[in-house]
Amino acid sequence: MSEVAVISALCIISAVLCRFFESSLREYKPLITICACGAGLFLVSGLLNPICVFISDMLNLSGTSDEYRNILFKSAAVTLIAQLGADVCRDANETALSTIVQIAARISLAAMSVALLADIADTVMELTA
Repeated sequence: MSEVAVISALCIISAVLCRFFESSLREYKPLITICACGAGLFLVSGLLNPICVFISDMLNLSGTSDEYRNILFKSAAVTLIAQLGADVCRDANETALSTIVQIAARISLAAMSVALLADIADTVMELTA
């Protein structure tokens, strides 16, 4: 709970700084935003451990292979990082860059899912044979 309060205070202070620098030193706004986001992610990373352990335990109980587990965690990381990157670009009024980040994330997720789709196709072929 205290992490949420610290992250909220960090974001409010960063927003105030961005507003303060808006007229005179505009080039600092994206840097302040990126630093605040990085610090916020660092602070919240400690909260992710119990979630990752729970998901890992559930995947162990289901008998899911390590390859699928890696795909799951990588895809979650890609979506979070891409969302953050796209939002920072959008905040800097760089919508084209934001779109590129989103497209790159979608292509990356599609590439990661190829192994899953191939295994599903193999399973269907075995069941129908």
